[in-house]
Amino acid sequence: MKHRLQIPLFLLILLLSGGCKKNSEADLSPDLNVADDVVIAESAYNHAVENLLRALADPVLNSTCHSVIDSANVVYVPGDNKYIFYFISKMSPDSVIRNGTVEMYRTGNLSDTGTFFRIFFQNLVEYRNLITGYDSVVYRGIDDHGKMVFVNYITEGVIHKMLELITWTSTNSFRVDPVLFQSGNVLNYYINGIAAGTSSKGHDFTAEIGDSLIYADPCPWIGQGTIRLKIPGADISTGFVDFITGDGCTNRIKYDFEGNYFYLWNDNVYLVN
Repeated sequence: MKHRLQIPLFLLILLLSGGCKKNSEADLSPDLNVADDVVIAESAYNHAVENLLRALADPVLNSTCHSVIDSANVVYVPGDNKYIFYFISKMSPDSVIRNGTVEMYRTGNLSDTGTFFRIFFQNLVEYRNLITGYDSVVYRGIDDHGKMVFVNYITEGVIHKMLELITWTSTNSFRVDPVLFQSGNVLNYYINGIAAGTSSKGHDFTAEIGDSLIYADPCPWIGQGTIRLKIPGADISTGFVDFITGDGCTNRIKYDFEGNYFYLWNDNVYLVN
């Protein structure tokens, strides 16, 4: 993610070897469907916050009112404290093709605790996924470790995955080093949070990021961390999405459902079950 990982499920071919599926009696299709959809949703909504942080820290954008961030042309409207991202079906560094507009409005000064941001998705499509929902970000100030904390709230989130819907609510905290806002520094952040919803196949779930997901430029994918899943109606009701720590920059992900391992990677293919 960057957290925007669209992952083809034919890559379940990489169960490493035939022995990876330890429980041959369990129906893992609900688990895989939920894991896929959690990755899609986290990727989509976290990407918007990531680009908000980039816009706030971009000296070119804030001095000339125009810049390029990710694969988007960006305009800053100082009088309205507004940032507009225009995506035109170009592939982003994270291998996701986006089309549509994202508008971001700021109320207050960046340095003031409580500064509020609203993010609006205007026909934003990531591959074939239409992204909707109420998206807001609140700056909560400096934490005990000297990090700036931005809390992202998603309510009534719906991702249109082909003819099916992922419903989503989440609260994620982004912890960022203040040096980001000094010219020339790259974006690094940590994410913790919780989410809940219904997958595209109708499975209820909750998700928790306890150990932080770690993003560090210039790698366009999350480089480390796990998401814990709970799927009450599944044969195996708990599992993990593991963003594998690798040598350098890797786009590999592992799903782990009680020792049933699935290794995935981002390959520009729409994720289906």
